[in-house]
Amino acid sequence: MQLLVFVLASYGVTNIVTAGRLFAGLRSRLAALSPLVGHWVRCPMCTGVPVGVLWALAGLRPGANAAAITDLVAAGVISSGGCWLLSLLARALGGDEM
Repeated sequence: MQLLVFVLASYGVTNIVTAGRLFAGLRSRLAALSPLVGHWVRCPMCTGVPVGVLWALAGLRPGANAAAITDLVAAGVISSGGCWLLSLLARALGGDEM
């Protein structure tokens, strides 16, 4: 259950950053500044990494322990994969229209 909550929380924040209207202006400015940074803030898999690490640092962990650096890396990878899968599912279900 802890893993599911972690992935859903990561997806929620990642979706807000990558597709939500709240960050649309910032995404446009960053894309104009740098194509690489613009891609990063539009890519759920890319944005999921730091979001997962931040959630783990905040205490929401995908597993029992997230104190070691390897656990933080694992949190970033789990978040990235979960965000990618959920964004594909949302697109397939037509949830891509923001």
